[in-house]
This record gives sequence, structure tokens and C-alpha cells, in this order.
Amino acid sequence: MKTFIQEIAEAYQSKSHIPALKRCIVTPNRRAGRFIKKTLFEYMPQGGFLPQIISIDDFIFQNIKPAKIDNADLLFILYETVNEHFSSPVDFDDFNQYASTLLHDFNEIDMNMSDGEKVFAYLSDIKAIQLWNVDGSPLTESQKEYLEFYNQLSPVYQLFRKNLFQKELCYQGMGYRHFAENPDSIIGALPWEHMLFAGFNALTNSEVIIFKKLKNNPLVDILWDVDSYYYNDSLNEAGLYLRRHAQWDDNISRQMQHHLKEMPKNIHIAGSPGNLGQTRMAAQILRNLRDENQSANLNPSDSYLNDTVIVPADEKLLLPLLNSLPASVLKNTNITMGFPIEHSQAYRLLEGFIKMNIRAHKASAVRESQWRVHKTDLANVLDNELLQKNTSSHLRSFKHFALGFLDTKTLSEVLSQQGLQALIPIFRNLNNDSLMLNQALLTLCKFALEYQETAEQKIADQEADALLQMMKVLQRLNYLIGQFKQPQSFTSYYSLYKLLIRNVGQSFEGKFDEGLQIMGLLETRLMDFKNLIVISTNEDVLPASSHPVTFIPWDIRREHHLPGTQERNAVFAYHFYRLLQRAENVWLIYSSSTRAMSSGEKSRFIKQIETELADINQNITLKHHLLAFSETIPSETKEITINKDAQIQAILLEMAQKGISPTQIINYVKCPLRFYLTWIVRIKEPLEADDSIDDRILGNVIHKYLENLYKQFVGQAVIGQPIEAALKTLEKDLPAYFIETGFQGQLTDGENYLNLKNTETYLRHFLRFELNELKKNPGSLIIKALEERLERPMAINFEPFSVKISGIADRIDEKNKTIRILDYKTGFVDSKKLSLTKKENKEMVVAIFKEPEYDKPLQLFLYVWMFNAPKSEVITPGIISLRSIKNPFLFLTDDKVESNELDAGFEELMNEIFNPEIAFTQTQNEKNCSYCNFSDFCGRTQHSE
Repeated sequence: MKTFIQEIAEAYQSKSHIPALKRCIVTPNRRAGRFIKKTLFEYMPQGGFLPQIISIDDFIFQNIKPAKIDNADLLFILYETVNEHFSSPVDFDDFNQYASTLLHDFNEIDMNMSDGEKVFAYLSDIKAIQLWNVDGSPLTESQKEYLEFYNQLSPVYQLFRKNLFQKELCYQGMGYRHFAENPDSIIGALPWEHMLFAGFNALTNSEVIIFKKLKNNPLVDILWDVDSYYYNDSLNEAGLYLRRHAQWDDNISRQMQHHLKEMPKNIHIAGSPGNLGQTRMAAQILRNLRDENQSANLNPSDSYLNDTVIVPADEKLLLPLLNSLPASVLKNTNITMGFPIEHSQAYRLLEGFIKMNIRAHKASAVRESQWRVHKTDLANVLDNELLQKNTSSHLRSFKHFALGFLDTKTLSEVLSQQGLQALIPIFRNLNNDSLMLNQALLTLCKFALEYQETAEQKIADQEADALLQMMKVLQRLNYLIGQFKQPQSFTSYYSLYKLLIRNVGQSFEGKFDEGLQIMGLLETRLMDFKNLIVISTNEDVLPASSHPVTFIPWDIRREHHLPGTQERNAVFAYHFYRLLQRAENVWLIYSSSTRAMSSGEKSRFIKQIETELADINQNITLKHHLLAFSETIPSETKEITINKDAQIQAILLEMAQKGISPTQIINYVKCPLRFYLTWIVRIKEPLEADDSIDDRILGNVIHKYLENLYKQFVGQAVIGQPIEAALKTLEKDLPAYFIETGFQGQLTDGENYLNLKNTETYLRHFLRFELNELKKNPGSLIIKALEERLERPMAINFEPFSVKISGIADRIDEKNKTIRILDYKTGFVDSKKLSLTKKENKEMVVAIFKEPEYDKPLQLFLYVWMFNAPKSEVITPGIISLRSIKNPFLFLTDDKVESNELDAGFEELMNEIFNPEIAFTQTQNEKNCSYCNFSDFCGRTQHSE
């Protein structure tokens, strides 16, 4: 098999009469340069000089005057340009949200020689049409701002390019466009006597102009890597670009080969459940290749690795893959795709510190006088391996601190206890200052490097390298922030930080020309291997389903010759089929699992091979494999039974004397085992973080607010004026109630803000309803009690004790001479489940004491039972449903139900709870297991909807 790089070497040798120092080879990227040099040496047994081997990017920017700058510098120059264009200063935080997208669109416009002014004018017109009101009504202020933004894109684009050229700077697209607009003068000044351009496919319009000029130059040769299988098929997307280029270069058809149609190939298509299964399958394939190599008596035994490449189509599989490969293979592996720095402990350390400060700043907005750090954020930082000196330090815990936020004094104590006193100066209020945060991160990196010098177990070399690389990024940020005085806030800093860190990777040690190669798909350009293993060949991965974020819709892109989805897919298709061209043994592995956002569908490229290529090439052996794990059927779970021994009976006696609440009784009805675990064993449910508004906090706020509002009316009639006044100040007053109930998060944005507004809406609707009722019938409502404790003993059949039933009623009032016992509910209440009416010929009373779906009627019955009013008094129990806008008052109806029947049902339930002969068992209704914290413990892991 002659590889494409060998073809490059032969094409180069055909011009051997030209001195090597006067020649160059230009490739799509730098990655293949080392392999080309190695192959050229093999064609030069007598030795000699090598030509200059450069990427197309280097070729462009070595020969134009404007210097290419990175995205960080471009971001700030664009910010200066925007401020220059607009009369009033633009907020950097707002600018930062769209700047990267704008730079991407500017770059694509120039790379493809499009008329930026027309593109943005077209885009602006479309947005104006979309906002056009047929009825002639004027645009809102937000619509005007939206339209104005698109109207200004064209002048900003023109001014941005002008400012860059004046500084003799450019971005990639500008540089290519400048070369394409001045090809004769630039090409005429090139220093080489021969140039070989090899391995190109997806040329942008600016590159096409450049290549057309180069093609007409006798000093230039262009070598294409093209196969007739996809080139001659007009429907095959892999040949899209080459068919376009053939319109101006007939060498493409002359250089075309027929590997895919004629060359013998063994293609294995394998499905494996999940990512780990794929990587393990790849490791097994390597073991099989080793065994075949050894059985053929080839020497050395690992030579098969030199002809083998593994391509993770999903680069997230790199780590699982490395963990699956045997140590003997890893010693002879070269990883050219690099290790994403996001997987390093250094990255996690800095990420945790940034997020800790962002949350601390937001929390301080609630209590301005206090700067505090959330315990979980602190744990994420201090539990990092880089801040641990010995093997046991990972056992450190913060459980002895109360859940929530820690102030600076407590922080200092924690850091001192952990031997991290030197970090105390940076664990303080950084005042939402990005420069202070950046300098604190630099201090943290330096400390981690020095700290590990005295550690028992030194950090790995790659972690030290990651820290050094992170420090370079932080030093760069230090310069940018100091020069441009932006960004100023933590959140904007975080966006810029991620922009700079995005392309930082760690290189692996290895010999590029020996052993197993692990490459990303785009890094395989120009490369060929005998044994090819591609993992994660699923649809939406190959080709990728994600698309770049852009302001320019696809229809406008096509109109102005900008690449779209078709072109993007064509790039993936070409690289995939090009890899297959010269490979002899191919394994295409895909995930057959439909879990974790995976469809389990193999790539369309595999389907093309199955249905088209295998029919065309009779020398292809196609085999299908499906790795399946036998489903583990759990043995029948034994029912858990807890007998009421003497110790449990003693606890029950204590509960009976202290008082058993409606909540506990309802808990038992739902599941006796849950009652046992919660109230007998006293296993507490995990507490939610107190910086997020959950149902518990929301309920507490509403209860407290309504209690404070109505306590002025206890013992007298309710009047409307105080309620009207409360409605006017509700929005201003409500945040203080969240703080009063222990909430320590921020209320100004995100989910917490939405929950705050929901709470305000619930209360506003209820108070307006209450006010309207008072206006209809003044003096009809009298508050009897709020948050009233109700108690009543019950004699049961098991001596020597009776049971005290005890609970708190949210509100007891009198409306039109009727006593009402009311309970506030912020969740959904089904009014149909508040009826105890008997159906004909059927007993239904016992349902509320047996079936959990009747928990609210049971609770209301218990309030009435505990209230124990005289027979002459009419008692109406009900629920104030804050979510019910039309009428929040929902009452329990018990037509045709005798009170003695209810009493008997309740007595039977209480006797069951305290009967020493009746064990605590699991509920038989698995619907009751929904959202239960003990479902995994008892084997009921299935959560119903």
C-alpha cells in the first residue's frame, strides 16, 4: 500500500533538480509535516537538505504584511471599535455576550470573499420584515433596540477592518482575503522556485482564488487525494468540494484513484452498549492484532502498532480509551490529539475558585454587610488534589459546619486547620473586581506548585504542566485587563477566561513515528494506516450535529456563498472516506445504547458502506458484530419487615406521650417502612442548599407573611385597608421574608428570581380575592387564631398509654357564623380528592385512612378531630390553595358520611400503628415510592410519574 505521504515524497523527488532550500511543501495543517519529513528521508539514502514544510495558514501569513492576532486581542479591538461607532459607551458585559459570534461571522465573510456590507444589509432588512406590524402599531423599545443592533452590524464591520489595517493587524479571514485580492504581487514575491500544495479538499472562496493563481504558475504543483467512489457520485457529500474544484483544475480527475472500489478490505461494523464498551472493544481489537502478529512470527512483536490508528470521533472518549488500553500498548502510543486541559485538576481548581467567588458576590447582594462563601463551593476548591499533601487528606470534611455560607472568620479557621494559611489573603471579598480575581488565581497556581514540592505524593508531571499553562493564560489576562480596563465584573471575566482557555491542551510524550497513533478525525489529514479503528461512529457524532453559533441564517449564507450545513457535513464525510481509502482492516464501532442522550443510531456513513460500497467493491469483506451484555435480572426482592421489639415500642410510647402529628400519620399511610425509617430510626432527609428557593422555603415565606399580615385581626373582624396597603408594598417587603426564613442566596436573577416573582404572584392573587370578598360582605370574616396548636388524646386498645394527636392549624376563622379550619398549600391541590361523599352501595370512608392519594382529606379530618368542637358548632375544614387564582378556598365535603364512621376509621388506623403484633412493612403500591429517599434502600428504585 502506497500512502498519500509517499505520493507526496515521489512528487517532490520528481523535481529533484531544484535545490531543496528553494522549495516548499504546503499542507492543510502542521500535523503531517513530521511524517512528511520522515518519509522524505527514506527517499534520500544519501542524505541532504529538506524543503520547508508549512501549513496553508503559515504560507498566507508569512507572505502578507498584516500580522494575525488572537481572538482575545480581537475582542478588545472590536470593543474599542463598537464604542467608537456608538455615541454612548457600550457595557462590556452586554458586548461580551455577542462578540465571539460577531468575530466568527466577520471571519467567515472574509474567508469566503463575501460582500459584508450586502450580507448585513440583507440581514437587517429581514429582521425589519420580521418585526413589521401589519396593523401599523409602533415598535416597542426592545424591538427598536433589536433592529438597531442589526442595522449597525455593517458599519461596525467596515470600521473594525479599517482599524485593524491601520494597525497592520488582521484576523484569519482578513489575511486570506488580503492575499486573494492581491495575488499577483504577493505570489510574484515568493522566495521559492517550486511549491507543492498537497492534500487539500474544503477550500474557502479566498483559497480558491489563491489556488487558481498558483495553478497557472509553472513553479507550482497541486496534489489532490481523491477517490472515484465519492468523486463520481454526485450524491455523495464526500466529493462535494472536489467536484467544485474540478471546474478549474482538471488535475483532480487525472489524479483520481480507485482504492475504495478495488482495494481488498476487511470492514467490521460493531455496536457496543455505552462508551466504556466501545473503548474496551478497541482494546480487544489491539490484543487480537497482537496475537495475529505473533502467530505470523513477525518481529518485533509490537510492529502491528506502527500501522494502526484509533480515531475517537467523539473526543470525549479519549480518557476512557486510555484507561482501557493495556500498559504495554500505552508505552508505545503517540497521542496527537492532545489532552484537553479541562480534564486536569489544575483546571478544576481554578474553575472552582472562580465559581465560588461569583456565587459569594451574588450572595452578598442579599446581605451587603456580609461576604460569605458557600460550603459546597469551598469544598470543591479545598478537596482538589493539588491542595492535598498526603494520601489521607482527601478525607477532610466540612460536615461539622452548618449547611450554608461561611464568613471570612470561619474561612480563616478552616484554611488554618488544613495547613493552608498562605491562602487566607485570597479567600476574601474581591469586590467583583476581575483584576483582583485574576491575581488571586495566579497566587493559587503558584501556591499549588510550591505546596506540592513538600507533599508525600508528588503530583504527576502533566498536572504541573497544566498549572504552568494556566499561569500563562492568567498572565495574559493580567496584561489585557490592565491595558483595556475590561472586563470589570466576575461574570465577564469568566467568559473571557473560558475564551482563552478553550484551545489550551496538553501534549503527550511519545515518538510520533512509532507505535499506536491516537488522532482526532481532522488530524488524520494526509495520513494513512493499514489498521483503522474508529469509535463513536454514531449519527450526530459523525457527522457532528452541532453547528457554529452565527447571526447569519442559512438561507442568507447560501445566497452569499457562505458555508452551511451541507458544506460542514461534506468536510466530515471526506475525512472519513479518505481514511478508509488505503486501510486494509477497518473497525467502525458505534454505541448501540439509547441512554445518556445517545440515539443508538449508527452513522449514515456506515449505512452508505453497507448499502453502496460493499456492492461496488467485491473485494470487501463486511462483518457485523453486536456486543451485548446479558441483562441482569435481580433476584426477587424480599419484603422488608420490621417487627416492633421492645426498643421500638419504647420509642412509640415516647411519640405517643409527646404527640404524633398529622404529617407523621400521613407518612405511615403512604408507607409504614418510611414511617419507621423517618420517625423511629430518625434518618433525616438530605437538606437542600439554602441558596436556592425550594418548596420548603417558598411555603415558609408564604406562611410567615400571611401570619404577620393577619395577626392584627385576631379576635376581630378583618377590614380591607391593611390588605390594600400590603398589596402596595408586597414587592418591596417580600425579599425580607426570605432572609427571615434562613434563605441565604441571591434573589436578583435566575431561578431564584422567578420563584420570588411566583411567590409574589400567589400572594397578590390571594389577597385580591380576600379583598373582593370583604367588599361584598364587610365584617363577615373574623380571625379566631393563627398557627394554632391543636391537641387531643386518643385511647387505644394497647395499654398502658393513650396517644396524643398534636398539630398546628395555619388559620382558624369564622365566616358567616361558620368556623373554618384552614391550611395553606403552595402546591397543586386536586379539588376532586376533597370529597368524602359515599357512592351508592359502596363504603368509601375508610379510603382516607388507607390510600395516600387522600392525604389532604385525612389532614383536614385530623384538624377537625383535634379541634373537638361541640356538636352544635358547624366546622368546615378546608385548604387555601395559593395556586388557585379564581377561588383559592377549597373545602372538604362529607355529605352522607357520619362522624362516627370517620372516628372508627381513624381509631383503627391508630391501633394499627401502635399494635406490637403488626410489623412495619413496605407499601404495596409502588406509586407511593415516587420521590421517596429510601426507595433504593428498600429495592423500590422505580419512580413512577
